[in-house]
Amino acid sequence: EKYFGYSREELIGKPVGILSKFPEEAKEIFNAAKDKGKWDGEVLSVKKNGETFVASLSVSFVKTQDNIPIGTMGILRDITERKISDEKLKKSEQQYRLLFDEMLSGFAVHEIICDQSGTPTDYRFLSVNKSFEKMTGLDASDILGKTVLEVLPETEYSWIERYGKVALTGV
Repeated sequence: EKYFGYSREELIGKPVGILSKFPEEAKEIFNAAKDKGKWDGEVLSVKKNGETFVASLSVSFVKTQDNIPIGTMGILRDITERKISDEKLKKSEQQYRLLFDEMLSGFAVHEIICDQSGTPTDYRFLSVNKSFEKMTGLDASDILGKTVLEVLPETEYSWIERYGKVALTGV
């Protein structure tokens, strides 16, 4: 009643397809649940007022002790906000990736490695862009996951200290 805006009396005896944006999909879900005993997935549902929402749906057949189907049980959860958030995050990641990959400046993402006292001792290459590879002559496939001291053992500690300070303090 809460999700769809129908009263219990309005729904009893009606085909479940009236709650789906695609009524034929409801029949397919029912048949899949009947064949396998259960169906889990996402559906586009429609409220009494015509508004649609994305729902997580789990449908199971209720059976007797003799394994004879006597009905179905469905659990539905409105996941519209989560889907919208996921889509925004995906779009943001695509924009970031495009900017990162195509920028003319060489750029690398590192993980600072500290000793027990919190002093930076090294840093690991997590991601580099094409410009970084071109400017340094280092190939991403050779350095990602490795530390700067593994890749460039002659690196002066002052660089590790400087990068570590920026990463840890923002200064």
